[in-house]
Amino acid sequence: MCSCPCRASFLAVVMAVAASAIPGMASARCITHPSQGVGQALSFGTVSVPAGTARGTVLAEKSTAAWNAPQFKCIKPTRTGSLALFGSPSALGDNIYETNVPGVGIRVYFFNSSYGERVLPEREFIPWTFKGQLSNAHFRVQLIKTGEVTTGGNLSTGTLARAGYDDQSQVWVDLMDARIEPQRPTCAFALRHLVFALGNVDGRDLKLAGSSHWATQSLVVTGCTNATQMLMSFTGTPDADEASLFKLSGPGAATGVAIELRSDDPDAQALPNSPTPMVLPARTEGQQLGFRARYRTTGADIAPGVANAHITVNVAYR
Repeated sequence: MCSCPCRASFLAVVMAVAASAIPGMASARCITHPSQGVGQALSFGTVSVPAGTARGTVLAEKSTAAWNAPQFKCIKPTRTGSLALFGSPSALGDNIYETNVPGVGIRVYFFNSSYGERVLPEREFIPWTFKGQLSNAHFRVQLIKTGEVTTGGNLSTGTLARAGYDDQSQVWVDLMDARIEPQRPTCAFALRHLVFALGNVDGRDLKLAGSSHWATQSLVVTGCTNATQMLMSFTGTPDADEASLFKLSGPGAATGVAIELRSDDPDAQALPNSPTPMVLPARTEGQQLGFRARYRTTGADIAPGVANAHITVNVAYR
């Protein structure tokens, strides 16, 4: 009849041991968690996304200024790092997370000299006791193309990520500004103002021939980016008697005469305020776009006078 007390005694010992193990588990952490106290500021400014950039391409990369913490004792702690601002994983994987700007993702790394660089988020239990120190602690952040970037925009700002031990925010990074802009096709020109010198023309010759000689000019291209075509439209006042020509302007202007403007390649007439643009090939650096202008009679009575016209050229690209 002595088996019962022995069994009860054994169970009591087991329960006592199990109960004593709980306080020990609670101490598995760092004794203190020194904090930098302020976020490490990160600014990207304006990030341009070139046309044709492949998905997965790193568009920009920045690192924060490092911080060194005082030493602190850790007893089997958990090293932790978390994301705060963007938490939706990208379909590309590879620790990329989508931002609020469609087509742009983000990847965040945290570096500490004690254990090197780790991609966030991370969580790792460390089963030993040691003197911890966050030395040269800083973040490296990449902006990555994850899809088509059509409109761009400003990334949301605020605390981007946190790192430390035991889920404590000992170091964190604050995103201050980042603007995403898709790179638009464009061309640059040596001059933005062309003058066609037609000189003095005898009205009698104009009446007989119907037009004057041509005056030529060239628009010199200094380079195009992501453009294959230029779409030119021509703004000016059409002549009242011949709407395909540009009206002469200014006080004392001649009558019965207007300006015809044409491109060389292709040979096409520039029509005043036409909704259909003139399509020209985008040129490489140093190549020229030739234009020519002349006086043409409009059918109205010709009267001598000043024969000038101002034409504004608007250029779009694709």
